[in-house]
Amino acid sequence: MTANQERLVPWSWRPLPYSKGMPKISSKNQVTLPVEVLKRTGLHAGDTVSIEAEGRDRILIRRRAADPLDALGVFDGVYPPGYLDQLRSGERA
Repeated sequence: MTANQERLVPWSWRPLPYSKGMPKISSKNQVTLPVEVLKRTGLHAGDTVSIEAEGRDRILIRRRAADPLDALGVFDGVYPPGYLDQLRSGERA
């Protein structure tokens, strides 16, 4: 990228220099993301992301917002069947 091109491209769109060589896809189809990229985006280990192909040469990684529907069923099996009905039967009308 020339100096003139760098002035025209916003800083957030410029590729970051990667000091350990270019990341490669492992035999398990894994890629290590540079720490500076993660810092700039605010992504952390354990964050849920979506990954999309944008044409042949671009992969887009986006933070995925928490979906409340993912929590459905987390308490299945905690209480025995009919427990809620038993609690409600003791309520006053």
